[in-house]
Amino acid sequence: MQIRTETRLIQLHGFAAIFQVLYVAILGIIMALKFHWPDWFSGSAEWSWGRLRYAHTQGIFFGWLGNTYLAFMYYAVPRLAQRPVLSTWLGWLLFLLWNGGIVFPGWYLVQSGVSQSLEWGEFPIQIDLVVLLALVLSCCQFVWPLLQNRLLSLYVSAWYVIGGLIFTTLAYPIGNFIPEYVPGARGATFSGLWIHDAIGLYVTPMALAISYMVIPLSTGRPIFSHFLSMIGFWLLFFVYPLNGTHHYIFSSIPMSAQKGAIIASIYLAVAVIVVVTNQLMSLKSRSDSARADLPLRFIWVGIICYLLVSLQGSFQALMPLNRFVHFSDWVIGHAHLALIGFASFTSMGGLLFIWSRTPGFRYNRSLANWSFWLLVIGLLGMVSSLTIAGLVQGKIWDSELTWMESVRASKPYWQIRSLSGIVILSAFISFFLSLTTGKRVTSVAPISQSYHHSLSNAEDATAESKAGATGDDLHPSSESVSTQSLNSEENNTIPQIVDIRANRSENATGGHRPNRSIRWLKQGYAIMGIAGIGFFGLSFLVLAVSPNAELSKEIEKSQPAYRQGYTASESRGRKIYIREGCMNCHSQFVRQTIADVNRFGVASSAWENEFDFPQLWGTRRIGPDLSRLYGMRTRDWHYVHLYQPRWVVSDSIMPRYPWLFDGSCDQPTNEAIDLVAYLDSLGREAVLANRSGPRQILNSDPDLELAMGIFCDCAIPRTTGPAPIYYNDHLASGERDRFAGWGLRLFQSNCSSCHGPAGQGDGPAAKYLVPPPKNLKNTYWSDLYLSGIIWHGVTGSSMPKWFELSTQDFRSLMIYVQSLADADIMEADKPLTEAELLSTRQLFELQCATCHGLSGAGDGLSAGVLFPKPVNFQQYRATKTHIDKVLAKGIPGTAMSSWEGKLTSADRSLLAVYIRSLYQGNKKR
Repeated sequence: MQIRTETRLIQLHGFAAIFQVLYVAILGIIMALKFHWPDWFSGSAEWSWGRLRYAHTQGIFFGWLGNTYLAFMYYAVPRLAQRPVLSTWLGWLLFLLWNGGIVFPGWYLVQSGVSQSLEWGEFPIQIDLVVLLALVLSCCQFVWPLLQNRLLSLYVSAWYVIGGLIFTTLAYPIGNFIPEYVPGARGATFSGLWIHDAIGLYVTPMALAISYMVIPLSTGRPIFSHFLSMIGFWLLFFVYPLNGTHHYIFSSIPMSAQKGAIIASIYLAVAVIVVVTNQLMSLKSRSDSARADLPLRFIWVGIICYLLVSLQGSFQALMPLNRFVHFSDWVIGHAHLALIGFASFTSMGGLLFIWSRTPGFRYNRSLANWSFWLLVIGLLGMVSSLTIAGLVQGKIWDSELTWMESVRASKPYWQIRSLSGIVILSAFISFFLSLTTGKRVTSVAPISQSYHHSLSNAEDATAESKAGATGDDLHPSSESVSTQSLNSEENNTIPQIVDIRANRSENATGGHRPNRSIRWLKQGYAIMGIAGIGFFGLSFLVLAVSPNAELSKEIEKSQPAYRQGYTASESRGRKIYIREGCMNCHSQFVRQTIADVNRFGVASSAWENEFDFPQLWGTRRIGPDLSRLYGMRTRDWHYVHLYQPRWVVSDSIMPRYPWLFDGSCDQPTNEAIDLVAYLDSLGREAVLANRSGPRQILNSDPDLELAMGIFCDCAIPRTTGPAPIYYNDHLASGERDRFAGWGLRLFQSNCSSCHGPAGQGDGPAAKYLVPPPKNLKNTYWSDLYLSGIIWHGVTGSSMPKWFELSTQDFRSLMIYVQSLADADIMEADKPLTEAELLSTRQLFELQCATCHGLSGAGDGLSAGVLFPKPVNFQQYRATKTHIDKVLAKGIPGTAMSSWEGKLTSADRSLLAVYIRSLYQGNKKR
């Protein structure tokens, strides 16, 4: 039977897939190298890290996998349906839409700054409309020919094609449009579903369709069990959509939805085990085929990776492990194992299968073999390094170490990841060459000599069953295509697919009793189809619609009476934040875990995100969470941080954003002003509503939640507690030296970018910060005063809070900072005469006490409204030269103005001596 095969479209989609995966891999390497050289390509907005990540993920989904699946469907659907695809001209339209209307315009837009912030939905809405049209056309092109067959004659690959295209078409608008119009936690319930549906309803079914078709055609024997294949199919589509919310465990989404997603994640492992067992049993005793047949070897690795990544995902959803590894590189390793290990290996096996069996196509087996081994090596390096990095990050985040310690500890693993990425790029280059070089295929090599005959009646089915070729009572003969018919590809002959309706109840004469279960099975397919759509709808009902109703009630009950919302400037800044991909590195919700609350503050509430369209919760933390950023940094610090992050955080790997400035960080454009306004608004609503401190979660059971790893805020978190006071004046000199030695390392890593390597206030950012960083050489703080400064920071200045420090680090940094003070700073001054003392005291009370207080304790009448707070002279001592300079010049950015012209040089000298005499040090304890 001659059936048309769109060979040209197969080739075009295949080449498009390979060219686009090369671009995607190059983007991945650039992104990985930016972790080591963050200033590389830093002058171009189009090549900034956040925008490249948008292009990278969407390029994998649409450019690489999408084109590969389309190429395979053009090959497989005519053979499965026994009829051609719907239309050749529709195929050309679909090719142009997929590449010229989705991939290339999508890349151009996201790299130009037009995007949306939804995970796996980064292409903007105008591209989403084209995607939806292309998916509908794909259903017409491929699903309709399959549905024209009797359901019982459809092989399992056809079922996966039908299910993947139909369910993706249904899920795509729900996951890519609704979150743009449903805010905060309620929108997250929908976007969380799409994060999982993109993989579970499109990537996975299409990859399984490939493996289920290549295995029997390569080995020449049917799959182990058609019954198990259908069980795995329906379990996948029943359970996978119910998993999405497990990306937001410990969030403000109702716990019932979170637990439901966790349970579904465990059941998903059962579905995967069924599928993998069926496929591996189909390869049993066929190790020689896997070694000799290169496409089959790719498929075999893909099957193993499917099992590993699925089991990993199920365990990852469990609360104890999720609490530890979520937001870390463990999740990134998991994603690469899925998309390179499972999806890419399977897709490459499918393309090689087509290329090696299509006359006129070039095929170089040697280079394909090189591609296989390079990809195996690259995948192992990539996944292992990211997995270990994730465990290291989780351990540090769960400790009292600073955030930057997790970045520093990850760098060796990121180096391995970068090298692995180069190996993976080499594998794709070799794969491209394997399909474009070598001799042209002129005839199709035999698939197997062990399975010659095509089953055409019950007697043949009985004989094959008795021979042990299959363990099923019922299996479509599409699994048993003869070598002769398969070898007729050059004649464009599609093998007959015979409907086998026999079981093992044959009589002795070779006849068989009618299989009455066939009628039930026909009805069963229809029932299962309706049930599948029902479960798809159920996923949105139980994980989105129902939680939204509960969230709406909770928000209505818990939100403050008055909420400010975003200003026009902040709203514009939020769009810039989305455009630059900041949510790829920074999360915006503090989870209900001990580690999160201790590090970032009180857990996020659902009402706090009600003005967020769409939500920006994020799924990764390379940088710290930003939910409680309000009031923590000055705007000038933010400008410096955006212009050159390493000027204020020496080991930062954050990219630069020079296009937001007019040549210097003290010349921000309106975009920089808007972005900083947005950043400074994060967490403001909770502070204004007085809800940024400790609270009790409603209906919480502290013992149960602690056992589950949830933190109920019953204890006062360290972020809002009083500063611990560490007195060090009793330490022996040797002990102080040891503390100071460790403090030097901490200072160089965390403080030198502002205060300078020697603590003289001359770091690279110093001239842009207002007020400027202190010169630690001419100032000395008591243990009491310095403990509070390090713990709480200095509000109104760029000095941040350092409550993350462990006890040892805290004391070490204190002692080192104190050791920087000049040796003569504590020397006694020549006493003032009685007349000088009287006149100087009067001068101080007249000019200084309003801010600093009569006793110099920083508690004057105006002190409560000044930021930074006036200095407490009882706990702070400076050199006379420094005090004289401050009196003469003032301190920019503070209430301390210049007294030059108001005080004589002699008055300033006397006042400096008087101020120094107020120092009491640790005596106040």
